Amino acid sequence: MVQITGFASAQRSRPLPDLQLYRKGGRMTFSSSRVLLTGATGFLGQHVKTALIEAGILAGCLVRPGRKGPASKNVTWLESPTETEAIVETARGFAPDLIFHCGGRVLTEHSASDVDDLVQSNLLLTTALCEAGHLCGGLPIVNLGTCLEHGESGGLSPNSLYAATKVAAASIISYYCEQRNAAAITLKAPVIYGPGENRPRLVRLLIDAAISGQAIDLSPGEQELDVLHVRDAVAAVMLAAQKVAKPEAAGRHRICQVTSGQTITPRLLAREIENLSGKKVPANWGARPYKSGERMKHWTGSPQLEGWSPQVDLRTGLAELMESSCLQSENA
Repeated sequence: MVQITGFASAQRSRPLPDLQLYRKGGRMTFSSSRVLLTGATGFLGQHVKTALIEAGILAGCLVRPGRKGPASKNVTWLESPTETEAIVETARGFAPDLIFHCGGRVLTEHSASDVDDLVQSNLLLTTALCEAGHLCGGLPIVNLGTCLEHGESGGLSPNSLYAATKVAAASIISYYCEQRNAAAITLKAPVIYGPGENRPRLVRLLIDAAISGQAIDLSPGEQELDVLHVRDAVAAVMLAAQKVAKPEAAGRHRICQVTSGQTITPRLLAREIENLSGKKVPANWGARPYKSGERMKHWTGSPQLEGWSPQVDLRTGLAELMESSCLQSENA
């Protein structure tokens, strides 16, 4: 097992911040009792589902047929075909007060076989949710966007088909806000990391390499990244729900950033992991080229979500994730 030493060992006795900052009397301050949630089987969505359960809110988890998760208290799995009419009827049957749209297909490099699912998952699903929200009485929507929608100068300049579908989806949401009086907040997030992530994303790859000692091939590693802990991302979703549910939010689509406010290169991130774990990250820097459209500078432009700020610093979050990864490695 990797021994977490130095700074990290002192942090382990201090629990990570929970969502109390956004609660009053132990419950969420927005009045919703039923939330329609997409992405509940994914990384961020699972954490949002848990936060809803802890807040005493019923989560209606919209999934494709055959994709529902395990039964649990305060969770209703809503299996639906992907057609808009089916999603509308499913939403009507559940009768939510809010929509949390955390689902979608994340794929920064695609092939022709990926196109239909990218468009279905990121654009058509968003449109169907907006239509369902409109036909169900004007349900407020919290939508997850991505910083990859923007170029280094700040303007819209998606660097992948995935990012382009997110730009198009935000335009659809704006239409429903401006022409159908919907209320929406889109949170543009950077790289989100934390316990429970099973995708081969950079933070997890570097930690797994340190634990296993197996070399990984990477790009030169000089690009700027912003990495946000999943608990901070969940807190942003919850706070956005409070704001978008207010009557004055109707007719507006607010775009907000939720970032850590600090950037780090993959090389420096690996060095941080090495300092915390006492293990070498066996990375072959430059063995792979940068991805097509790789941003060397991290975009900052939209205002941060008012009233929200990140609570989990990088070193604490990395130490927690390393401990979680070690336990998974031991139990494998």
